Amino acid sequence: MLCNATSAQATQYAHAVADLFLGERLKGSDPVATYTLTGADIDRIGGLYRSDDTGLPVTIAREKDGLRADRVTLLPQSALRFLTAGRQVWEADAHGLRRTDEFGTVEEFARVVAATPTAQALGAYAGTYESVDAETVLTASVDNGKLVLKRRPDTTIALTPIYADVFGAGGLGTVIFLRDARGRPTELSVRQDRVWDLRFIRSR
Repeated sequence: MLCNATSAQATQYAHAVADLFLGERLKGSDPVATYTLTGADIDRIGGLYRSDDTGLPVTIAREKDGLRADRVTLLPQSALRFLTAGRQVWEADAHGLRRTDEFGTVEEFARVVAATPTAQALGAYAGTYESVDAETVLTASVDNGKLVLKRRPDTTIALTPIYADVFGAGGLGTVIFLRDARGRPTELSVRQDRVWDLRFIRSR
């Protein structure tokens, strides 16, 4: 499914075409919860995780007497196994979480600690980052104790710490700073639904 507009929802369009051709043959019974979570179950699984593949974060949070993965409700089948309305399977194991989508694609998530960097720690990211591919320059700086990215002529993007070296950037997506062998941030990567690992190299 190819689209030439940034607002297009390619995945949803592909599913809609499949629905037209296959109709009722695609539909099964809607998943339901078959297990009641205890408070200990919720505490055991809830928390912040990162994808091993993309580095993107996901938060497993309490929803009434259950759990949700970001905005998706998890329907418990046991203390460690969950389904979603979209037929994803979430399973907890010693590593963290494993998500299997309706097509059999598996993505694993490791538990991480939420970051609370000081203004001094944020200063390590300050600098100018350039992307040849995007023909764009981003300047990272600390403004009133918070890290921001500035882009000419007058755009300022506030960065919200998520976990170590990873920040939420609003409409820009998720920003991941990459370090060299000495531990100095030398690149940043922009990741979102329609952009995968767009690199900006630190020039100064």
